[in-house]
Amino acid sequence: MTREVPVHDYMSPHICTVAPHESLEAAAEPLSRSDTSCLVVMEDDRVVGLLTRSDLVDEADPAGDTLLPADPAPIASRMSRGVVQVDAATSVADACRTMIEREVHQVVVVEGGRPVGILSRWDAIGAARDLRLETPIGELTTPVSFILGSDEPVGTARAFLEAADVGTILVMDGRFPVGVFGKREAIRARDMQPGAAVAGSMNRAVLVLPADLPLHHAAAQMMATGAHLVVVLREGLQAGVVTATNVAELLSGLPRLALS
Repeated sequence: MTREVPVHDYMSPHICTVAPHESLEAAAEPLSRSDTSCLVVMEDDRVVGLLTRSDLVDEADPAGDTLLPADPAPIASRMSRGVVQVDAATSVADACRTMIEREVHQVVVVEGGRPVGILSRWDAIGAARDLRLETPIGELTTPVSFILGSDEPVGTARAFLEAADVGTILVMDGRFPVGVFGKREAIRARDMQPGAAVAGSMNRAVLVLPADLPLHHAAAQMMATGAHLVVVLREGLQAGVVTATNVAELLSGLPRLALS
C-alpha cells in the first residue's frame, strides 16, 4: 500500500536555501526551527550541498564557553556534497528505503530537475498515521542509547550527541521521562553555558505509550504533539523507544537496523 503513496504528498514544500559562502553562524537560526530539517545549498541555480543540524553540532568545540561558538567559516566547509535526491513521484516506501540505505535523515525532492521539497524521516510518521498501520509499537522499539538526569549539564548532553552520533537523548527526572535533548535543542541552546542544567533547554514533548498500541495511533499523537520520541511501556516497564527512524524502517520494508 505504501508504494501507492508519493513523497509529494508528505514532503515539506518549505525549502530554506543558502549560498556556500554564507557563514555557519547565520545557518544556526533557521536550523533551530522545527520546520527546517536542513538547508539546501545553492550555487548558480544548482543544488551543491546540504547543511544539517549534525553538520553544526558534531563539529562544535566542547571546550568553548558556549555550546556553539560564533563560527565565521563558510557553509561550504561543512556541508554534505553528496545530496540524495528523489523524484516527487517516488513512493514513500522507496524514499524511506533510500534514507535508511544511504544513512541520511532527509532527501531533496525534485520535479523536472528542480528542488520542490524536503522529505525527512519525520515525514514517515505522517504516512504511517494516514495509512492506519496496525503494527504494535512494541514491535518497533530500540534500546535507549543515552539517558540523562534533568539536572545534568547541557554540555554533557551535547557531548553525548557528538561522541555517539545519536539523534536524541532521553531526559529523566528519577523514574519519569520528562523530555528529550536532540541536535535541534543543542542549536537552540547555543548561547547557554555548558554547565547549565539540561532541563532548561530540553524539549518537553515526549510520549509514554503502551507496547500494544497500533502505530497509527502513536503516529497521530507524535504529529499532534511534535514528540520525536515515544517511550514504550510493556507491563509497566520501559521496553525501549520509538523514533522516526523506526517508523521509516518499517515503511521501507528493510530488515530492522539498530539506528536512532
